[in-house]
Amino acid sequence: MRFRFLILFPALLFLTIAAEFVERIVAVVDDEVILSSEVELLVVQRGIQDTTDEELLKKLYNDSVDELIYEKLILVAAKRESIIVSEDEVNKYFKQRWDELISGFSSMKELEDSLKKSGYSVDAFKRRLRENVREELLKQRFIDKKFQKVTLSQSEVKEFFYTYRDSLPKLPEAVSLEIVQLELSDTISPTKQLADSVYNFLEKGMSFDSVKALFSSDKRIKFVELEAVWGLFKPEVDSVIFATPIGGLSGVFADKDGNSFIVLVKDGDDKRRDISVVQVPYEKSITEAAYARSYIDSVYNIFRRGEKVPPSLGRFKIKMYNIDSISVSALTDADKRLIEDHSPGDVIPPAVYENGVRIIKIVEKFPPRTLELDHDYEIIKQLAQAEKRKKAVIDYLNKLKSSVYIEKRQIE
Repeated sequence: MRFRFLILFPALLFLTIAAEFVERIVAVVDDEVILSSEVELLVVQRGIQDTTDEELLKKLYNDSVDELIYEKLILVAAKRESIIVSEDEVNKYFKQRWDELISGFSSMKELEDSLKKSGYSVDAFKRRLRENVREELLKQRFIDKKFQKVTLSQSEVKEFFYTYRDSLPKLPEAVSLEIVQLELSDTISPTKQLADSVYNFLEKGMSFDSVKALFSSDKRIKFVELEAVWGLFKPEVDSVIFATPIGGLSGVFADKDGNSFIVLVKDGDDKRRDISVVQVPYEKSITEAAYARSYIDSVYNIFRRGEKVPPSLGRFKIKMYNIDSISVSALTDADKRLIEDHSPGDVIPPAVYENGVRIIKIVEKFPPRTLELDHDYEIIKQLAQAEKRKKAVIDYLNKLKSSVYIEKRQIE
């Protein structure tokens, strides 16, 4: 039995599945229902290869229903423990998931079309996604409260290792890095600082027109009122517009070019928004700062020769730090390609990122390997604690079953 907490809602998979299956209730746990789409999604997540094997599909389906029953039991237990999560928490994680979802589409129109094929409007899908986020937070909060203290002796860690060592995950390929970052001192931060000062007035209840009048003499700030907005801005801006509830005020956020925004949603529906926008444009993008090339090259050559890198150069602030070991799988796709193309000792040429430049030196590469008790005791201990905690949760839920109404409906 496994439990899935705070995983990214796999919406793209869900869209494919939802178009192929008729939605129905397959189980009821107290007042929680399990929908066929939830089960089918979990079956796909488990990586089935042969969809023609009816017996295998039926077993996977049943196993998935059982797993979801346990997860619904955790929600029942959380309610009985009066566990709650705040709207701020839900909004925070919902925004993260929504942003990641829309990053997979070239436009909001493309996302809308995909959702329509599955019978969803944007607002309906957002409601489902938000509820998914709320449930995952409740489950995690319950586990943390009820089973926070899991202690293990050394003998228990050893017993766990020798029992499960053949099935323990391998340590993935990893790298050790030295990194130099050059950041322009007057890049993104001033736009956010200025937007923060505007936001403080709006957040305290001052009207948009009053704030506009108050900052009318500051030519760095643009105040715009727009009607029927749909896909007008860049994806990172549109995502905030459509994640902000009608009548709501977004926080200060920035796009990839360093422009800072505040959005006040006045009216609208799932297809459009009427908004007021505060924008603080950033006009000195690092990619346009030709003069900076010589400074970047100087730092790169100093770093490559192994000499001491200065704390600043020109308008650049320079930071240097080491990463003893990081999994290659945790890197961005672009960084993975760079790492693959270089060897230990190589200094990778400068790369522009967000509001600065980064230079990476590969110190060492570590191939995948099996866990060893002497060298990886802390990792093994964490795995053992997770296993002990999981068993404690299952024992608790099995006892809870006797006092909860559970109906598992016949698979057609």
